[in-house]
Amino acid sequence: MKNHLFLTALFSIASLFCLQANADDKEIDFFGTVVNRPCNIDSQSADQLVDMGTVIIKTLYRYEHTTPVPFSIVLTDCKTNVFNAVTVTFSGAEDGELPGKLAINNGTNGAAIALFDAKGTAINLNQATDATAIQTGTTTLKFSAYVQGHPSAIKNRTITEGEFSSVANFVLAYQ
Repeated sequence: MKNHLFLTALFSIASLFCLQANADDKEIDFFGTVVNRPCNIDSQSADQLVDMGTVIIKTLYRYEHTTPVPFSIVLTDCKTNVFNAVTVTFSGAEDGELPGKLAINNGTNGAAIALFDAKGTAINLNQATDATAIQTGTTTLKFSAYVQGHPSAIKNRTITEGEFSSVANFVLAYQ
């Protein structure tokens, strides 16, 4: 009986060590981000469609680009007590012939999409815009875009017709 009790006690102690060893092998990772976001992005600005309209190939051959189409990013509930300016950086697939411009993903060949700030200054992909002051309440960041023909396609008259699309993402950096 003593041996049985001793073996049971020894087995229980061995089990406790196994449980302890298994418990030491587990981990819990905690992660997150603390931010001080002075504005919210209006839901209609977060995922928007910019209708570039119908592009006439002759227009691209003659003027090299279309008429600019305005679009904006609306910031709401802005507070200027910590940050008072914001920059925007657009990213997306870059055009091979027109660096800094958005590539057209499908359809039309021989053109790209160019972005501009409210002053008409060209915005290159992956480069922050000039800072814009944030207003208490709502701040509207105004931009425009146009379809621009590739110089080689204009010269060789090789722009093709078809529906087109492109996707740009944006990141806001508060200052």
